[in-house]
Amino acid sequence: MKINIAGTIFEIHFLYEKEYLTYFSSYQVEEGSPDFFIYQDTYEENVDKGDLKIESKAYDLYVQDDLDIQYQKNINNEYIGKIIYDKESSRFSSKDNHDYLNVVTMLLYIVTRYLMTHKDCILMLGSAFSYKGKGIIITSSSEEDASIHTSLWNQYFDIVYINDRINFIIKDNDKLW
Repeated sequence: MKINIAGTIFEIHFLYEKEYLTYFSSYQVEEGSPDFFIYQDTYEENVDKGDLKIESKAYDLYVQDDLDIQYQKNINNEYIGKIIYDKESSRFSSKDNHDYLNVVTMLLYIVTRYLMTHKDCILMLGSAFSYKGKGIIITSSSEEDASIHTSLWNQYFDIVYINDRINFIIKDNDKLW
């Protein structure tokens, strides 16, 4: 499957692609050469992790053989997935390959890392739409509040709905996209 996010084509090779077709349907493209490859592997338990670089609530990041390896955690602080970051591709695996949220979260980490290291880009959570040719992102302490606000704009103004959660903002030729 090829997807286009922020002008970048990612080619993703899933173990069970059909499960994710709907989630990525609005981003799928047929044409264009991939800028980056993402592969899903089966999860391996009890492997040498390397040297701990970052420890956080959501994941731990290790370095081994000049590669960053990220281990995703669940709420019980157990490892449930792994991402291996490389220059031209990344590999990820989940203990449960049908754990939709974990798989999509790891893909988001991979895409975000690539865009932030290869483009002048930030990630912003919020409800996004276009009004009179200008992009607007509504943020809130509650995801639901931003969505409600956007739905009111949609009710009273002529807007083009873009996204209701995750937005990549890219600076290109001194303009934000």
